[in-house]
Amino acid sequence: MSVRKYVLSPRLVGSALAVVPVIKATRRPPLGQRNWVLWLAWAGGLALAVATVREESARRVGQSNP
Repeated sequence: MSVRKYVLSPRLVGSALAVVPVIKATRRPPLGQRNWVLWLAWAGGLALAVATVREESARRVGQSNP
């Protein structure tokens, strides 16, 4: 497993940088339901980006080996 494919992926970089507005929005109390929803949505987006990069990598490996 190569870490390089994750670090250089625009999907993953964009998803990781999306944490900046989430941090700004949840910096101040009160810690309520809205904050939990924001963090869960960000984590879900990050997980989808990782899964997409992994799937595309597996598909490329499968296509290169006939």
